Amino acid sequence: MRSTKSINNLLVKSFTLVLFLLFQFNMHAQHQELKQKISAFVDAKAGDYDKKYLNETEPDYGELDNTNFDFHDFFILKAKEKTVNNIGNKSKLKLDYSFYAYENEEEKMYALRYWFKNFIGDNRITPGRTMRSYKGAEPTIIVINKTDICVVQMSCKDYSLEFFRELRKEMLTFFGNPESMIIELDCEGPLDWTKNAPDPKDPIWRK
Repeated sequence: MRSTKSINNLLVKSFTLVLFLLFQFNMHAQHQELKQKISAFVDAKAGDYDKKYLNETEPDYGELDNTNFDFHDFFILKAKEKTVNNIGNKSKLKLDYSFYAYENEEEKMYALRYWFKNFIGDNRITPGRTMRSYKGAEPTIIVINKTDICVVQMSCKDYSLEFFRELRKEMLTFFGNPESMIIELDCEGPLDWTKNAPDPKDPIWRK
């Protein structure tokens, strides 16, 4: 017969395995939801845009790509039809989409604190504070949720206020919720926190 110690060790190992499997299942389900949102979004845009992801270069978002994410996706949506851009040329509009998902809210907050110290264009930003000018910035919308960060960026040559507002509405519709934090960055600035702006005095940003 097995000793009581052996049985206890077996129970502990079994319990640990069950907890691990439950954790993996919850993490997979969490990221699966984001994947489903991405898929639904791409399908909704398929009439006007083609998805490009092979041999494409992701924009440089600063240190975001060096954070401890569990899931990452990047692709380009390229318009099927040419339009006249701001410099008078006919071209196909391209939109860069990036998604980062984290194990939990704590990991996401750690990622934000790290990222904000070396943000887009190697700038340091203060949570909740607007920057009137932002040298070299391209129009960007960032949706920050409990465990994920969703980013879309376009070229300054394709920017229009009306289209940018539509882009923001799309990002909120597909990837946002009432608690989402939104950062908007226009061409050369400003950078603004347009929804659920954080309190720059909150000690959480100093950890």
